[in-house]
Amino acid sequence: MSVWGTVIVYLVVLVEVTKSITITGLSGGSCTSGTSTDLTDCSPDSTGSVLTISGSSFYSHDPSGNTIAFTSGWGTPPVCYPLWTSLSTTNILCNLYVFGGDVSGNWSVFVTASSATTVDDVRITVLPPKPVITSGSCSSTSCTTGDTITVSGSFLKEAALTFSKSTSPARVPTCAGLSSSNTSLTCTLYVPPGYSDTYTVTAYPNYGTSMVSTTSFTQLVYNKAPVIDKLDASFCTVTGSYLAGCTAVGSAGEYITIIGENFAAGEPSLHTVSFARDTSHGGIFGLNVSITPTCTPVNATERLLSCFLEVYHTGVFYMSLTVGSVSSSSTPLLYLEAEAPSVTNVTEIASGQYCYSTNLSYACENGATLVIAGDNFVPYSSATVSYLYQDITLSGGSAITPPTCTYISSTRHYISCILSVSVGTAG
Repeated sequence: MSVWGTVIVYLVVLVEVTKSITITGLSGGSCTSGTSTDLTDCSPDSTGSVLTISGSSFYSHDPSGNTIAFTSGWGTPPVCYPLWTSLSTTNILCNLYVFGGDVSGNWSVFVTASSATTVDDVRITVLPPKPVITSGSCSSTSCTTGDTITVSGSFLKEAALTFSKSTSPARVPTCAGLSSSNTSLTCTLYVPPGYSDTYTVTAYPNYGTSMVSTTSFTQLVYNKAPVIDKLDASFCTVTGSYLAGCTAVGSAGEYITIIGENFAAGEPSLHTVSFARDTSHGGIFGLNVSITPTCTPVNATERLLSCFLEVYHTGVFYMSLTVGSVSSSSTPLLYLEAEAPSVTNVTEIASGQYCYSTNLSYACENGATLVIAGDNFVPYSSATVSYLYQDITLSGGSAITPPTCTYISSTRHYISCILSVSVGTAG
């Protein structure tokens, strides 16, 4: 006998329901502006900064059960390590770090917990920490335009160097980037003509100068030496690269144009044109060797410099050009001729003390201090020049012994001197 029956089998399938998790807000993170769903200007330092993520369905049993990711930015993504502190299904506190100095842009923030990932469009703009400089050096001891500067430190990725001084010069050196990492930076130095000096060198990240490094180093740098290729002047005989027979004519003087390179464009005052006598040509014809021509710069471009020439005594001179503190290696040889002086008027400094007017002339007594007006005088003072070949001759009278006038000082247009009249001398 067999027994047939019905066996009912119940199959139970256990399905784990994954809850949907959300982010409703962000706060903290050393952020200075923005909203709860779009924090901006967040600048955690190298020790991290606590960011609070608010939402729902976070994993509350262990902070490691929550994974925080940043996407859609540029550079090295920031990271945020979840903490035990205040951990709940609605709050995650995490330490926000930026490891790369190249980080920038607006990052989307996502949390993954229990295999689910948030889909909320919550964003944060993270700025890297300030660059840190531990050392800096130049590829050359003279550190000139074109040399390489190497900086070591941290958060230097995509950073740039800035040069500064307490005097705030009109222009400062720059350093164009060659390569960089978080720990080193190399760049090519450029020093504007005329701005050789010692500068404080700092670094700032690629997004702007508001986060300049608090660490720095000092560096003495030099602009490239000016080069004189050619001289030109309408009143001189030009022979090759040299000038001959140049004369400063009349009170207006004349101009020499220096053609070359590495000049300070738009800044003639940064140039100095100087002259030194050539001893192989017999000095300056027996005259005071301390008196040399001058040429005052009046206009400058990168390749042209015009200067106002004044020649006080004829002679042969080497000319040199200095831009800032760096001088040219080329020194053209010039033969310069002085224009003859001329006298237009003679007066007394203290009117009426020693001199008085007559019907025929201006009469002066012994001891009178006279002022001789004219042009092409040598502008030196007896306070700085102990002897001067600027002869003052008084003639035209009927005196047995002509009077003399002892030099005191002068400019280009005036000479002052003390009249000396011997006994029996008049006229």
